Amino acid sequence: MCAGLVVAGYSVGHPFIVLGLAALAVAAEREGISLTPTIEVSVASVLAIFAAVVFGPLPAVVVGAAGMLAILPRRDGPLPTLRWLTWTAIRVIIAGSAGLSVVVVTRATAEGFWGLFAGVAAAFAVETVIDLSLSSATLAVRGTGTWTETARTVGPALLVSVPLQAPMVAVLAYSYLTIS
Repeated sequence: MCAGLVVAGYSVGHPFIVLGLAALAVAAEREGISLTPTIEVSVASVLAIFAAVVFGPLPAVVVGAAGMLAILPRRDGPLPTLRWLTWTAIRVIIAGSAGLSVVVVTRATAEGFWGLFAGVAAAFAVETVIDLSLSSATLAVRGTGTWTETARTVGPALLVSVPLQAPMVAVLAYSYLTIS
C-alpha cells in the first residue's frame, strides 16, 4: 500500500507537522482502553483521519503506523513483535484506505465545509468497517476470540464513535485548512 501511494504521487508534504501528529498518536495509543483481556481500543485513529483529511493518505499511514510504536515495548503476551507487526499492518491498511476514501469523496463533492465533512464521514465509515473486519479476523485466527464476539464487543463503541468524532475532525480540519 505504501509503495502504491508513493507511485500514485502522494507524499508526506509537511513532515514536521506529520511528525507532531505521529507523536500525538503514540501518546494516544498508550492511553488505550481495555474492553476485554484481548481487546483494546484507543483514539489514535482520530489523528490518522485528521492527517488523511488535511494532508492525504500517505501522511495518514505514517501517523497510523507511528501510533503503533506505543505497543512495541509491551511484553504481556507470546510473540509480542509478531503482534506489533500484525496490528501495525492492520493500522496501515486502515489509515491508507480511509485516506483514499477522503480523496475520492472530496473530489466528487463541492469544495467547502460540507464536502470536507462528507470526506471525513467516509473516512470514519471506511475506518470502522475495515477495523472491525480485520481486528475480528485477527483475533479469530489467533484463537483468542471469535469474529462475532469481537464484533459484539468493539462494534458498538466503533459505531457510536463515528457520529461523535466525525464532526469534531471536520471542524478541526476545516479550521486548519482555511485559517492556517
